[in-house]
Amino acid sequence: MTKDKITTKDLSKAATAARWKYRGDGKTQQEIAGLMGISQAEVARYLKLAREANIIRIEVDPHFTVDLKQKLMETFPHLREVIIVPIAGIPEERSDLLLSELGTECAHYFRTTVRHNAMIGVSGGETINSFIRSIGRFRDQDFSLPVACRIYPLVILLTAEVIAITPAALVANFVSCLPDSRGKAFQLPSVITGGRRNVSVANIYKENPEIKALNSEIEHLGYYFVGIGCIDYSGRARHIRNAREISTHLFNSLIRDFNLLPALKKYNAKGECLNQPFDENGNFLTAKSELEPLRNFSLALPADTLSSHVEKQTANVVGVAGGLVKHEAVHAALRAKIFNVLITDSLTVEYVLKAEGRLTTDTTE
Repeated sequence: MTKDKITTKDLSKAATAARWKYRGDGKTQQEIAGLMGISQAEVARYLKLAREANIIRIEVDPHFTVDLKQKLMETFPHLREVIIVPIAGIPEERSDLLLSELGTECAHYFRTTVRHNAMIGVSGGETINSFIRSIGRFRDQDFSLPVACRIYPLVILLTAEVIAITPAALVANFVSCLPDSRGKAFQLPSVITGGRRNVSVANIYKENPEIKALNSEIEHLGYYFVGIGCIDYSGRARHIRNAREISTHLFNSLIRDFNLLPALKKYNAKGECLNQPFDENGNFLTAKSELEPLRNFSLALPADTLSSHVEKQTANVVGVAGGLVKHEAVHAALRAKIFNVLITDSLTVEYVLKAEGRLTTDTTE
């Protein structure tokens, strides 16, 4: 690669190799080559580029992301902070590596920003799960963490299924990481009766005094950590074993149950947050008549509450998402103004800026 043809993708790959070489346990070039799906010689070239581009100093220091961050914050003035993970060259089947990097950066943000006695809300999903696992590693390494926090789920599921990425499970895991902290971990019995979802049962849950009290409390938290999901129009997630980055498991299961994909396609839905889909312009679609099942069977913090906090700057609303399949969803979520802190990867930021006309040169080829 010649100096005048170095792209954002090249620099991101160089930073990826440098992070794995010089941070943490210090992987070998052969190990990095295996993780990135390239040759050891290519790893050596990317490490050389990292040195030449001043990415490697005392630590991985990717200055090329500063311009991306500045342009993104100028384009979306509601953002108060952007944290960009410079990472590329990860094979699709190892999307867990990107999730790990995003989770680690979110945990660093949490450790340096959140104070004792904080009130914190979390969504479900693999990315937030990765963030909480990283908090657990900080605890094990004796990093200072806030104490006596209160942790809340931002979505209550009406299902008997318990998996690691449900909000209730994540609240429980989060509480175990923070000293003297407490949480509310609601997950209600299934509303499925006779093979069909029962609206009357769902409404009974909505009127439960404890649920109503929780819904009132989560409107006034100091910190919100939310994932951004994409919509699995292709059905690929059902056939791919490692589908973490392909779709939001819980939301896409719900829309398949109700055959809502045609309606979401009709309204050009690009992503979802807290089980609430939005279109390419950031308009939320839950009020559409065809999407009534989402209103009936999703007990979640309304997305406009997040937008209100962002507009008034009354809370830190942290959106965490990245990867190729999330590009359109993150872009639309930025237009929806549902978070004022974004933690993502460099190629996602580049995609958003090009879509907004802020980057006119082709830097990704």
